[in-house]
Amino acid sequence: VRLEVLEKTTGISDSLKGKISDAKTKTIDFSKKLKDSHAQLGVAAAQSDDAKKAIDRTNKPGDKGASSLKHSTNKLMSC
Repeated sequence: VRLEVLEKTTGISDSLKGKISDAKTKTIDFSKKLKDSHAQLGVAAAQSDDAKKAIDRTNKPGDKGASSLKHSTNKLMSC
């Protein structure tokens, strides 16, 4: 929601608006990936390693959203 407000704010450059739009899209994609992986992460028998993979940006192989999080974070930090 906040990204949508920023995206529509007047007085900021088109370049920044493009980055905001890109971040919004990647946030939606990342959220969807987490929701899709919820079946694995939400069950009582989920391994703690599976939960770690979902949020640890340095954990290999980068599944369960970790690679998306790393890429999005790096992209936002370069702004």
